[in-house]
Amino acid sequence: MALTLHGTVADNTAVLSRPNAKPFIINGDFAVAQRGTSADGTSAYLIDRWKKQSATTGNVAVSQDTDAPTGFINSQKMLASGASSFFQTGQQIEYKNFYPLLGKTASLSFYYKSDVDVIIRIRTGTGTVDSVVLFTSSVASTATVSPSADWVQYVHNFSVATNVTSLSIEFATGTLANTDFVFLAGVQLEQGTFDANSIAPFQHESFGDNLARCQRYLYDPLRGTTDAFGVLALGVCLSTTVCRTVIFAPAEMRTTPTIVTSGTIEVAGDNFSPQVTSTAVSGRTGTQAMEVQFNVGSGLTSGEGAIVRRENNASTTFRLDAEL
Repeated sequence: MALTLHGTVADNTAVLSRPNAKPFIINGDFAVAQRGTSADGTSAYLIDRWKKQSATTGNVAVSQDTDAPTGFINSQKMLASGASSFFQTGQQIEYKNFYPLLGKTASLSFYYKSDVDVIIRIRTGTGTVDSVVLFTSSVASTATVSPSADWVQYVHNFSVATNVTSLSIEFATGTLANTDFVFLAGVQLEQGTFDANSIAPFQHESFGDNLARCQRYLYDPLRGTTDAFGVLALGVCLSTTVCRTVIFAPAEMRTTPTIVTSGTIEVAGDNFSPQVTSTAVSGRTGTQAMEVQFNVGSGLTSGEGAIVRRENNASTTFRLDAEL
């Protein structure tokens, strides 16, 4: 068991090795942002695994930022451009990941800087496994930290009951005014009771490992393609109006995903490229291979292969969503 001493021999605290191999919090360094790097305060996910919500959506901007404490590259920034009665952001942890904490104490550590109080909320549920508790369920533990102009680490201790089946960690504010801000970075959850001196260092993962863990909950096949005609999938035309494809996710998704898309997609082949009018995930879809049907008004050639791609617009998106 690894042991690190702090301070003098007469006054030291011990950092013990982690009992869990992977971080409980996914993307706690806010490095992965498949959906984009900025948005307003509408209740939705932005930076992977982190949901945001504000009372007045147009008056709050959320972004992936490069202002971060030593040892980190990114943070999540909340900036108010007007009045809002609250802002909150958080992550619900999948039961398959947090169950080692059942009946134990835990420590939530994070770095922050803000010009308003930051409210910590731990929400739990005891019903159906992974029922949504983020922003909605009763609060099992809470604390409030005061504003800080500089980056500071804070650790909140709490206990997890043996019958908990859903768990979320959240950061919130009270009433916001123009230019109020909150930065978060280095969010981690550890088994045991620690303070800022004794908690284990943030468990950095490679970007690839971090991305793969995020892709269990969201997969963007167009990620990394900046071309206006970025290829989404290869398929075959079953009729003049139907093209069917198989999309393989790089990581097993949490559940059968739903399609979230924006912009225009086309099915292109030999002398045809009609626009897609609707999409559907087949009942034969699993959590790793997804059979997806793309429907058009007309113009396909039955029996021919085809490419499903953006229609000359690099901002078009197509995502498979399996978030909690």
